[in-house]
Amino acid sequence: MSKPASPRKPRIVLSRTDHDILLNFSETLERSHPESARFLSDELIRAAVVEDAAVPADAVRPGSSVTYRIEDGESKTIRLVYPANANIDAGDVSILSPVGIALLGLRPNQTMPWRDVSGKQRTLLVVAVTNGDEPFVNSGSRK
Repeated sequence: MSKPASPRKPRIVLSRTDHDILLNFSETLERSHPESARFLSDELIRAAVVEDAAVPADAVRPGSSVTYRIEDGESKTIRLVYPANANIDAGDVSILSPVGIALLGLRPNQTMPWRDVSGKQRTLLVVAVTNGDEPFVNSGSRK
């Protein structure tokens, strides 16, 4: 019996600075959370890395506020932060969490397959991204 095909992952874009920082985190994460480290490494390998000023304004990156929906569930808004600033009660989610890694580099209307903390395969949809003061919302088809 063959393994079911993995859902296709969307194109993602990361700044050179974020890519370098996250690459260091993935090496550190390898010792304590090898599965998350592999997921992060895979995302870093497939990302288009651009100069910091060339990152699309609506791309998810550390510091972004992101509204997303998992499958047909409720929308949830979080702020993506580095681990030292994570505070789930305040909605500040670590970039190294499974959902944080899945959101990395996405833009509104993109979907991403990922495994939640229980290991269940899920799909999330980015509804809106705010970087700075300007919100970007799901306004068209972009995969």
